[in-house]
Amino acid sequence: MVKALGNFVNENNGPRVALREPIKVGENTIIHLRIRKPDSYRMQVGCNDFDVPDYETFKNENLSKYPNNLRLIKREDYEMVEFFHPDFDVLAYV
Repeated sequence: MVKALGNFVNENNGPRVALREPIKVGENTIIHLRIRKPDSYRMQVGCNDFDVPDYETFKNENLSKYPNNLRLIKREDYEMVEFFHPDFDVLAYV
């Protein structure tokens, strides 16, 4: 189903596509869509990935500043910062 929306980009916990028709949300434009595989440790209904110009600076400036809403996740080939809040049923990643 997701193949009908765009071209395959990569796989990271589910297929990611570059949308043929980007989705405009306020002042933002969504250009990629990923269908996330279910995760028994993360029951949220959605997630979003963000790129930042300088990941190391972002991580160093924010991770210790917001320990109740940010956590570092390390993988074998990469790491990311996870945003979470108990009042919201979504996650975000940088």
